[in-house]
Amino acid sequence: MFLFKTFMKKDEMDNFAKVLVLYTGGTIGMKKKNGTYVPAPNEFGNALRNDPTLDDKEFIDAYFGDVKDQPYCLPSHHETKKRIVYWLNEYDPLLDSSDIKLDDWIKIAKDIEKYYNDFDGFVVLHGTDTLAYTASALSFLIDNLSKPVVVSGAQIAIVEEDSDGHDNLIGALLVAGSCNVPEVTVYFDGKLLRANRCVKLDSISTGAFVSPNVDPLAVMDKVIKVNEKEEFKQPENKELSVTDKLCENVTILYMYPFIQTQMVETALQEPVEGVVIKSYGAGNLPSNREDIMDAIKKAVNRGCIVVNTSQCVKGHVHTNYETGKMIHDAGVIFGADMTTETAFVKLSYILGRDDWDLEMKKRMMTKSLKGEVDEREEEEKENEDSAEINEEDKMEQYKPV
Repeated sequence: MFLFKTFMKKDEMDNFAKVLVLYTGGTIGMKKKNGTYVPAPNEFGNALRNDPTLDDKEFIDAYFGDVKDQPYCLPSHHETKKRIVYWLNEYDPLLDSSDIKLDDWIKIAKDIEKYYNDFDGFVVLHGTDTLAYTASALSFLIDNLSKPVVVSGAQIAIVEEDSDGHDNLIGALLVAGSCNVPEVTVYFDGKLLRANRCVKLDSISTGAFVSPNVDPLAVMDKVIKVNEKEEFKQPENKELSVTDKLCENVTILYMYPFIQTQMVETALQEPVEGVVIKSYGAGNLPSNREDIMDAIKKAVNRGCIVVNTSQCVKGHVHTNYETGKMIHDAGVIFGADMTTETAFVKLSYILGRDDWDLEMKKRMMTKSLKGEVDEREEEEKENEDSAEINEEDKMEQYKPV
C-alpha cells in the first residue's frame, strides 16, 4: 500500500515526518444527502486533495509525482522541523461510531502495529459518539508506544465551510508528526487530551471533548505547547505489542431513584463478569436498599468485578459517606477519578487477561496502567483502612478480660 520505501532514498525520507491516517469513518468525512449526513466512501481523500491548507500539491508532485496513490503534505508555513507527509488508509466499509465493536478496536490497534516501523506517528479519525471509548481502548491495547497515536474527528463535516474537522486534522497531524508525546491522545478544538481521561461533553459544540480531572497534555497557540508534567512515560527500549483479547461480558449499571430490584439483579447476573456502577455524587448508593446490596454481594462473591464510578463529570468517588463505605466493604472497587468510559474499557481489557488471576485483576483495576487514574487516592484509602485496623487492634489490647 505504501510505496515510499521502493523509490525514495533514505536520506530523502529522513527530511519528512511520515504520518499514517487511519480514516475509520465519522462525521469528518461525511457529505449531506437529502438533508442528512451519510458516509461517503472515497470522498474524504478528494476533499483533502482539493484543500491547499491540507495538501501542498506542488511539493507532492515534486517528490511523489510518479506514484499512483500519492500521499498528502501539510503546507510549509507550519513551524515544524520536518515537512509532514501523510498517507490515508480509508476503512472499507466506513464505520459509524455508534456501531463500534470490540473487534473494531482490535483491528485499529493491529493496523497501527502492522505499519508501526514505517511511520513516525499515527492519526485515527473516528466518529465522535464513541470516540472516548475507542481512544481509551487503544491506550490499553497498545503497549510500549514510542510514537504518538492521535485520535480525532469532527462535529461538522470537512466539506462544510464552518467545519471544525479542518483544524482538528491539522492539529492531529502536527502532534503525530512533530511532537514527542508517546501515548494515545485525543486532539479536539485546540487541545490535546489523554485518551483515557476524556469524555464527550457536548453533542453540538466544536469543543465537544474535555478532560475533567486532569489538565490537557498540550494546547494549540500558533504552535503546540506540550505540558510535559502531564505526559505518561512509556517503558523505554521495549518492543511494541498489541493485545488482541477483550472481554465482552461487561456492562454499566446506572443508578437512579426507585430502581427496581430486578433491574439491578439482571445487570449483575451471569454471564456478566464485570460491572461499572454509575453511582450518585462521590460514590453513594441508597442506604436503605438491602436488595441492592444483596445483589452486589452475590455478584462479588461469584467472582464478578464491580467498579464504582460517579455520575458526575468531574471529581472522584470515595468512602467519606456511610453509603459509599458500605459498598466498598462489600467488595466493590472504587474507580477513584476514572471516567465511566475508561472504567468500562479497562474492565474489558483486564478481564481478557488470562495470565492474571482474579485477585490480580482486581488489584490492577486500582492501578494506573496508562495514566487513567490517580493512584494516590487509592493509596490514601488503603492507608486509612490500615490505620483503622491498627487502631482496632490497639483497642482490643485494652479491653477488660
